[in-house]
Formats: sequence, C-alpha cells, structure tokens
Amino acid sequence: MLELLKKRIKLSFLSKNVKCLVFIFFCYNDASLARQNLPEEIKDHLAALSTATFIEPAHSMGSLGFSIGLSRQQFIEKSKIQDRKPSLLSSLDPSLETASLQTVHVAKGFSYPINMGLAVGQLRERPVYSYTAQVQWTVFEGFRLPSIALRAAAGQLRGIPSLRKETLQLGAFADYSVMRFLTPYIGYQQSLHYVSLNHQDEHLLRLAESYKNGSGNFAPQQSWRNLDKIAGAKLRLPTYFLQLVGEVHVHDTYTTLWLKIGLGT
Repeated sequence: MLELLKKRIKLSFLSKNVKCLVFIFFCYNDASLARQNLPEEIKDHLAALSTATFIEPAHSMGSLGFSIGLSRQQFIEKSKIQDRKPSLLSSLDPSLETASLQTVHVAKGFSYPINMGLAVGQLRERPVYSYTAQVQWTVFEGFRLPSIALRAAAGQLRGIPSLRKETLQLGAFADYSVMRFLTPYIGYQQSLHYVSLNHQDEHLLRLAESYKNGSGNFAPQQSWRNLDKIAGAKLRLPTYFLQLVGEVHVHDTYTTLWLKIGLGT
C-alpha cells in the first residue's frame, strides 16, 4: 500500500509539472506573437543611417597627423528596401524614405600607432543626428608594406521620435600606398544595432497597425547584427594638404557610398 501511495504521489506531481510547462509554453508563445520585430527594410535603413566609419585607410597618422573633413553618404543600391514595402518607412518617419547623411569627421593620431576620431552627421534637411566615437589600432605597418589595423566604434542615432538607437562596431582593415599619393584599402566591419522603441508615438502605432493589421505590438527593445564589406581609396593632393576619399559599404541588402573632402596629413 505504501509503495502504491508513493507512485500515485509521483504521478500527481509529474502531472502538475507538465501542466505548468504547457501553460508557460503557451504564455510564451502568446507574448512572442504580441511582440514582433521591426520590418527588415526598416532595420536595413536604420543600420545604413548610423554606420560609423573613419573614411580613412588603415595606417597610423603619427603624433603630428590629423584629418578634418566633410562627407556625404548616399545609397547606390536599395533594391530590397524599395522592392518590399517602402510605405512602412514613411509610416515610421518621413525622413527615412530619402535618407542621406552629411557628416563632419575629425581624426587625430598619437605617438603610439593609434588614431582616434569623432563624427557628427545630420540627415539632409531633417533634425535627425548621428554621433560616433571611434578608435583605430594599427597592429602592423612598414615602409613599402601593407598596413593592418583593428577598429572599434560606438554611435547613437537621435531625432526620430519613434525610437532611440545605439550601434557598436568592430572591424579589421588593410591598406597599401601606391606612389605615396594614392592609398586603396579594404576591410570587414561587424555591427551590433540596439533599438529602444517609444510605443506612445503615433507613427510607430500606425506602423504596427499597417504591418500587423492592428494586432499586437513591436518588442520595446530589439537588436540585430550585420556585416559590411568595405573598400575605399584616399587621394592626397600636394596642394594645401587637400584629401579626397571615397568608400563603399556592401551589405547583403543595401550598398552605400561615402565621399569625403578634407584637410590632413
């Protein structure tokens, strides 16, 4: 009798545990259905808007080196953003439909093979701003040899009432100077994007309704990663330290072009 009673108690305990697990599973599923991620096309556009970049080769500038410049960013391929649902972008914020950052860059070298820089960008004719702090460590360089560098950056995107966005980045770059005046370079850059959403904003509510037919809501915090392949070239003109730099960022779903004119060593 005692053994039979023990077996019944065990079965009852297991049955209750199974019911609890089933209840938790369905509650989790309901919560996940109620909290959706942002549409991929908006993620792509936000990632491109706040992609930090030195727009410089991999070599160190040295203790007397510096660079000051103004850049312009443009999409040169937007197939997936345009082919999917462009109306969703204007639902979130009209400025995202025709995004183009204009950015001021300042970079300074040190006695160690380290460059540090700041960048402040504004969306054309919109009160949307991008702020970025960057550091580069040139791990290898030599006379008539390629330079290899590691980069890290942290940035913020501000001015869109619907959201607040932070970006962290790590990258590896290499360059090689040709005839001293031209330096092409390549690199890979991994970005982590983190977004906090304001669920009281009317644009975000309208986007949720159009995307999900009025059911559920977007998750208040979201994050995603993307990898950019980067290629660029820096041209030094002998007059007044003038520099011209072009840089292309290639991603699976978009490509952007950066052009910078500035002064430096």
